Amino acid sequence: MQVSNKYQGAFYRRLVLAHLIEEMQPVQLAVLAEHLEWPFRTVEQNVLNLHSIGIKVARVGSKRTGGYQLNDWGPIKREWVSDHYLEILKAIQLKE
Repeated sequence: MQVSNKYQGAFYRRLVLAHLIEEMQPVQLAVLAEHLEWPFRTVEQNVLNLHSIGIKVARVGSKRTGGYQLNDWGPIKREWVSDHYLEILKAIQLKE
């Protein structure tokens, strides 16, 4: 798998985040940023824009201790993302 442009890279980043949110939910943005070793703002912007690819996440709990949970994968096949997660993550890291 290869990332050929910035839009594809953003799409794959969002798939990675959606997968992790589902696995770790509810999860805070800071925890995701630390887990992935990505800048907090990158994680924040991509989580807030998951809706642009049809994935629905919601903030649950209090502002201080709450986190995000995944409510719907929309048009994305969850199984495909799970099966290709490491390959997607590697493609993103090679591009950066």
